Amino acid sequence: MRQMSPHWLLVSQSSDDRGFSLVEVMITITLVGLTMGAVYSLYVFGANSFTRGEEQVLLQRDVRRAAEIISDTIRYARSIEILEAAPDGEGEDLALVYAEGNKIVRSEKGRQIVIAGQGEQAAEFNLVFKTNGTTDKKVDFIVTGSAGTREYAISSSVLALNVESEIPAATGSMLGYEGVE
Repeated sequence: MRQMSPHWLLVSQSSDDRGFSLVEVMITITLVGLTMGAVYSLYVFGANSFTRGEEQVLLQRDVRRAAEIISDTIRYARSIEILEAAPDGEGEDLALVYAEGNKIVRSEKGRQIVIAGQGEQAAEFNLVFKTNGTTDKKVDFIVTGSAGTREYAISSSVLALNVESEIPAATGSMLGYEGVE
């Protein structure tokens, strides 16, 4: 004797079950599209973050390098002048450090050496030098670099070791000096 099983246990084996229904295909396409959109968004975010981080590192590198060179220049110069503009009839012995738009330049003996801003980034640089006119021979300076919304600055005070006379009180955007080898 054959036992009959309930109708809900029977598996349908009709000839209509050959593929996916339209609803199933649309749901699958929607889910794949959402997943791909999320993956692409993460990729774009990561690439933009990497680029911004790299630009910040380059800006910081340029500002640090300029601050190091300016510190050494002040420390070992035999004479120092803080200037607001380039002097007329610049003498051969007077060298300058100044910001010129997207670079910081060290001009000495008729040649210009770019000490910051040599990269491809579109950064602007600014220098401020200040002395208080006391006998301590200290020069304060600030090097600022900015690119877009990013800004990085270093301020420092440096003792001019080889300057024999008092450095007059002044504030300016150029450093004139003599005697650094």
